[in-house]
Amino acid sequence: MKKNLILPTLFLVSFVLLTAGRVPNGQAAPFVVDFSFPSPVTQGSPVTFNPVASGNTGSLQYAWYLEDGTYLGGSSVLAYTFTSSGSHTLALRVYDSGTGATAYASHSVIIQPSPVRVDLSDPTSQILGQSGTVGSPVTFSGSASGGTPPYDFTWGFGDGTTGVGAVATHTYSVSGFSVIVLRVTDADGFVAVASRPSSISATPVLVDFPVPTLVIQNAPAGFTSSVTGNTGGLSFQ
Repeated sequence: MKKNLILPTLFLVSFVLLTAGRVPNGQAAPFVVDFSFPSPVTQGSPVTFNPVASGNTGSLQYAWYLEDGTYLGGSSVLAYTFTSSGSHTLALRVYDSGTGATAYASHSVIIQPSPVRVDLSDPTSQILGQSGTVGSPVTFSGSASGGTPPYDFTWGFGDGTTGVGAVATHTYSVSGFSVIVLRVTDADGFVAVASRPSSISATPVLVDFPVPTLVIQNAPAGFTSSVTGNTGGLSFQ
């Protein structure tokens, strides 16, 4: 039975290099940026890079690059899949429209080899454009291929809690941005890790619905919603 040497750490963050911001007159600006990402990073599975900035006075413009100058996009949060193992340097450039300052950060990213490919989805976000709301359950779905089945699925929901199974449901107690991490281990012990961003909004309205114990294909199934905290009429989708 073969085993790879991927470290078991789920949320290890690597901080390697941070370059201070610069303003047009060449003086140092109180504007700095950095970014974090779940570890390990495995080939063929998406990883999310989450930036943080401080000291800015205006809106921010982002640009992500690999060490060879390849432009990866201008979104604030970057989800990227490395197709091969090895070491890369990822660089982030952020421009503050308020002060005209530009700040830079870069990290070394080690991509571990793995025969397993894994990804995760947030069906609620795909259908409704919002991952979920505080106090109401959110369901995440994982998929795996390659390696040797069966697969073991372990979730990190970004708020310090975890779950198991190919499909996992979680209820958030606070609003905000989270990075959802899915770790999959195959029957031979090979590991793959995927991560995706998720956003939870605050609302005084709580909603849920139970799922019947037995749902049969091509047979009708009933779902009854429960809603609390509303002060007016409700519209359902």
